[in-house]
Amino acid sequence: MGVFMKKIILICGLLTSSFSFGADWVVLDRSHGQESQIDMSSIKKLPSDKRLVWYRSITKAEEAKYVYLTFRAEIDCTRETLQNNDLVIHINDKHISQTTVENPKPFSPPPESSGQKIIQTTCKVP
Repeated sequence: MGVFMKKIILICGLLTSSFSFGADWVVLDRSHGQESQIDMSSIKKLPSDKRLVWYRSITKAEEAKYVYLTFRAEIDCTRETLQNNDLVIHINDKHISQTTVENPKPFSPPPESSGQKIIQTTCKVP
């Protein structure tokens, strides 16, 4: 293999690794047959003490069948509100639907809820 070909392979390898995306899902809560997770690598800081984050809820529907509801949300750390902007639905590995929430409204999740844990965890990230 020539020097030129080795350089091409090296460049392609470097480009491929720089474009890869890996989620860092962390479990926040397990209750009522559901598991809530947050993707720590997705947290993006916005102006006015706000953040964007992906989080999901996993429910076991029946034996060996899991429903994943994955949301992209805007968190207001000052007001402690959560606003769901996008929703992606999977059942096991099958993509079912993806939608943008029309006219999303911020809301304050109840204390000790998964939503409150999502806000607290997201807002701790600098």
